[in-house]
Amino acid sequence: MHKKILTTFTLLLFTMAITGYAYTRWQETLQIQGTLNLAKVQITLQAHNTTLTTTEQTSHTLHLKGTVNSSNKTIWTGIIINNTGTTPVTIQQTIQTNDTQNRIQNQTFYYGPYTTIPTNKWDNSPTLPPQDGAQTPPELPTQQTLIVWLNITMLTELIPAGTTIEITVSYTATFQAWTDTITIKYTITRTPG
Repeated sequence: MHKKILTTFTLLLFTMAITGYAYTRWQETLQIQGTLNLAKVQITLQAHNTTLTTTEQTSHTLHLKGTVNSSNKTIWTGIIINNTGTTPVTIQQTIQTNDTQNRIQNQTFYYGPYTTIPTNKWDNSPTLPPQDGAQTPPELPTQQTLIVWLNITMLTELIPAGTTIEITVSYTATFQAWTDTITIKYTITRTPG
């Protein structure tokens, strides 16, 4: 009987020792190290094609300058927007101008998204857009491109010669609260004729 009590007592002590050791190990500070990658929203201006003179181009801005007269009043600009970020983005276009009298009209045509740029959507001269362009931009997946053709028509009969109109067109990529923007700035002067 004493052996049974001694065995039970020894087993109880052994169990308490293991439980105490486990408890002390559980009470230790645990440090976890790692890397957290958040979404990166980034678009770049890969290329452009225009009927105006380019005065400056970076990965996020394009400055264009030119003149219009009564016989030459339509401006075409094509750009390729590349999603170089790590998440799909939604593209939104906004247009601002110093023309408060609504003497300009614009149309935008979107093509893509593409992993490889099709020549029939980009290599045309910028006088007519390719067929089948969308009026609203699609979502742009990561590492893909979007082709945008913008037509600006000046109502030259309403614009006095010597008037300079400035237009800023922005393409903003959005994913939740993050944004990145490409901007095209036009400086267009109405000439006689």
